[in-house]
Amino acid sequence: MDPNWLSFWIGIGSSLVSTAVIAFSFLIFCRPSIKISPNIAKSMVNGNVAYFFKFINSSIIFQASEVICDVTCVEPTTGSSGTTLTHLPITFKKSSFQIVPRKNNKETSDFAIWMGTYDDLPTMLRNNPSCYFLLKIKAKNMFSGLSQVFEQKFNIADIYAGEHAQGCNLNIVTTRI
Repeated sequence: MDPNWLSFWIGIGSSLVSTAVIAFSFLIFCRPSIKISPNIAKSMVNGNVAYFFKFINSSIIFQASEVICDVTCVEPTTGSSGTTLTHLPITFKKSSFQIVPRKNNKETSDFAIWMGTYDDLPTMLRNNPSCYFLLKIKAKNMFSGLSQVFEQKFNIADIYAGEHAQGCNLNIVTTRI
């Protein structure tokens, strides 16, 4: 084979490999990264019982944008033709966020978001033991525009009295109800 053709094919092959590595890296590092607390915090706010969900933007490099949160009480019902899932929405004071900053080492923890509701969550779950809460968070990477959906299921055992810890910690501070 002619050395010029060999050089040409080596150049094409190395270009394809480097393009694949860059594309793969782009897809891995330029997606949003959200971590959701595995627990729901039960706290008193202005004399009323409130329940809080917490998530953080765990991306070290990029902000998350167009973050939309949706929590529903999912009630499976079995009938003759199979199982049907009924979704009952939970209302929040605020459930969408334009920008959630990236995780940083500063004193502020604006990358951690608490969402609260005054809906009586334990009563919703006690009516049917097979019910659970489903939290879905859709986030978009500010740089790449790539989006991803994150999900977490909660049941009655995931509700704890107390507050979520500050910053990166997803745990609840105090005892279980």
